[in-house]
Amino acid sequence: MKKLLLSVLSFTVLLTGLILSPSNSSAGSQWVDLGKGYKARLDGPHGTANPKYHVHVQKNGKDIGAENMDGTKSHGMTLKNVPSSVVKELKGTSEYKKHKKKHDNLENSKAKAKKINWLNPLDSITIIMGVAVAAGIAFKAWSIATWKKFIFA
Repeated sequence: MKKLLLSVLSFTVLLTGLILSPSNSSAGSQWVDLGKGYKARLDGPHGTANPKYHVHVQKNGKDIGAENMDGTKSHGMTLKNVPSSVVKELKGTSEYKKHKKKHDNLENSKAKAKKINWLNPLDSITIIMGVAVAAGIAFKAWSIATWKKFIFA
């Protein structure tokens, strides 16, 4: 049973690493031109300083506001100094809507994770597979030989 579980996890990690690349990661930044010198940068969660999806708004290259997708402060700022017409333009973009959806999915996953029964084998296996998928993304650069050494060491 242990070998089967290790094999499934290894396969999941390797497959995930091959399919997903860092460029497809939600953690990357994306710029959106809002016109009249305004532009927004949509950021994914990064580090412990700001573990939420958030947006920065700049006017002529200078940050004038930043806010988490849930409306809370990001980097100590909100969008209160950004003209409402610019905020409306930002929130109407497809990029913002996609970013908001990623945020909502993350928050839903966090809520589900809090409800996990660790004594239920199906819940535990689901978490282990999730960790394997995350490892596949994080360590995509590892070769199959490196993974083999890591797993069977």
